[in-house]
Amino acid sequence: MLAAARLQRWSLLLSSYHYEIEFKPSAEVASADALSRLPLRYKKDAGVEEEIFHVASQQLNKHPVSATDIARETARNPTTARALSVTQHGWPNNFCTDPNFKPYFHRRHELSVEQGCLMWGMRTIVPPTLQQPILDELHRAHPGIASMKATARSHVWWPGIDSDIEETARRCQQCINQRKAPPVAPLSPWSWPTAPWHRIHIDFATHQSSHYQSHRGGCTL
Repeated sequence: MLAAARLQRWSLLLSSYHYEIEFKPSAEVASADALSRLPLRYKKDAGVEEEIFHVASQQLNKHPVSATDIARETARNPTTARALSVTQHGWPNNFCTDPNFKPYFHRRHELSVEQGCLMWGMRTIVPPTLQQPILDELHRAHPGIASMKATARSHVWWPGIDSDIEETARRCQQCINQRKAPPVAPLSPWSWPTAPWHRIHIDFATHQSSHYQSHRGGCTL
């Protein structure tokens, strides 16, 4: 019954067109998602991979840094290397007094290590030498401060990342031109006076240590 009703609806929809019905096997029916489901005709001696399947790998190669780069630079930087070591072997019980190490100490219960990279939850902690390429990647499309911070909070972190994002956007003239204008302040007109001299405006001026003032009536009737 459901199939018959569906065919009837299609028949009514197509009744205003002249068309021919032709059978096509499923292997020749292309899906709208060409990057993952477009059927390709392969020759017996051809490889399985075609150019269309290299799109994802090419995008991965365009990333500014890799996990290997982050792991290497994390081990080279004294602060991140220390955080990496104590995350793996145990944090000290005494309170941290090093200002550079405090941001890691406050998050010590949420840190972990993955492939030699220091992680805060699901976010990768980027060492100082790789922070600028990450900022450039976040800023590539000039999305604005709020969007840059939202993207960063899903993927990366380092101490002071919000301030670095704000400074990057402030120095970009294109971001300044594209940002939304502040809301217009509503007008606050003076109330209309109900009688002469109901409201008086006074202007003050100073000349050679002498103070002067002028009076203006708010209304003349």
